[in-house]
Amino acid sequence: MSMKAVLFVFAVFFCGHTESYKILIYSPTLGHSHVNFMGKIADTLLDAGHEVLVYIPVLDPDVRSNGTKRAPVLRVDVMDDPTLLKNHPLKLNPFNDNFDILGDDCTNILVEGYAQVCSGQLSNKALLKTLRDHHFDIAITELFGYCAFGLFKLLGIPTNILTSALPMTEVIGDVFGVPQPLSYVPGIFGSLTDEMSYKERAMNVITSGNWRGMQKQLLDRENEILHRYYGSDFPSLEDLAKKSALAFVNADEFFELPRPITHRIIYVGGIGVQNAQKLSNEVTKIVDASDKGVILLSFGSLANSSLLPMKKKLAILRTMANFPKYTFIWKYERPEDDVELFANYSNVYPMKWVPQVDLLNHPKVKVFITHGGMNSLTEAITSGTPTIAIPLFGDQDHNVAVAVKRGVSVFVSKRNIDTESLTAALQEVLENEKFELNAKRLAQMIAKKPIKPKDLIVKWTEFVAEFQDLSNLDIAG
Repeated sequence: MSMKAVLFVFAVFFCGHTESYKILIYSPTLGHSHVNFMGKIADTLLDAGHEVLVYIPVLDPDVRSNGTKRAPVLRVDVMDDPTLLKNHPLKLNPFNDNFDILGDDCTNILVEGYAQVCSGQLSNKALLKTLRDHHFDIAITELFGYCAFGLFKLLGIPTNILTSALPMTEVIGDVFGVPQPLSYVPGIFGSLTDEMSYKERAMNVITSGNWRGMQKQLLDRENEILHRYYGSDFPSLEDLAKKSALAFVNADEFFELPRPITHRIIYVGGIGVQNAQKLSNEVTKIVDASDKGVILLSFGSLANSSLLPMKKKLAILRTMANFPKYTFIWKYERPEDDVELFANYSNVYPMKWVPQVDLLNHPKVKVFITHGGMNSLTEAITSGTPTIAIPLFGDQDHNVAVAVKRGVSVFVSKRNIDTESLTAALQEVLENEKFELNAKRLAQMIAKKPIKPKDLIVKWTEFVAEFQDLSNLDIAG
């Protein structure tokens, strides 16, 4: 028997046959990190041989990314007022010291935006027919609104999986009946860990209650829209959400705080991290020319550094001047507007875009100054790079609190972006080797996990598509 024949027999008898499923990825443009997380799931499933469509109802037109590199995309404008989110306080002033993501001015705009997206989809018969004609086997959606579950019901999709581009949220726990003792399970939008004082526990109750209240407001609004179009006998969105099979959560169990979960919660943190590539010649010259190493600064995709108040810009630059033997690369979206500002700081390189993953994996990069977004922190911990974290909004306070507890980060309040605080933080990370040692150990643990996040996504999606009903995993109560 020839070698080709032997290999064919081996493939048939030992590798088995995997059925190709038709998968809908529902990905509203809530933010770059959310879209990119869903896009990575799409690419992972496409690479596994499945038919995938990324459906993007536009919530924020400024989020132009589709997230996916290979999957087909259906991007649809469905809002009555597509400029609505341009007035969100998060966009107008992300560095506002008093910004509250759960405040009325923020939640009202977000609820209205999701309501318009919901109405625009459910009333669009042509869109519904286009999607229905695909005959999807399974859908995957982030639980940040509930309208998707009504859409899946209308499309005849028999089962679905939830996701969260954040760590596990209270509402995912509520959907699956997961116990969430607020005495040691911190809310996703707070800065607490699992070790709380009595006062902090009270704060945790309030913060978690506010988040659930916003979600209830959105749920009621979307239910009203659904029943307006399809009658009061149509199942409630909450009941449909509770029929979801699983949740893919953007967290890593070796980084995230331990907490009660069930078999329906699958941690897939790190799926969005790209493989590091060789630096461009331009960036390589900057890195190689550095004396003691490189420090990277980025506030992420939503908070542009150019929007920082001048006082805080100067505080950051003066801090960098205090470390003349280090080279600073700063993701600064409009450097052409501040040429004179940077002129006197020879060790600072402002760049419109930075190859973040490539830099973090370079041995000369010593510290990452970050806003603490989940994707950025994941890129830091998987590369073994210690951080100085300045959380701005959303889940960033939670992420940073966890990073500090893990001994891989130093926290600086956005209210205290001054030369003294930043200099002290940099000295602590650079001079205390525990941060680097902790970061390297955590990176090695994540790299050597027995089962990779991509494998979990593929195998569980295939399993859910085949069996649909996973009520075996329900817990009593």
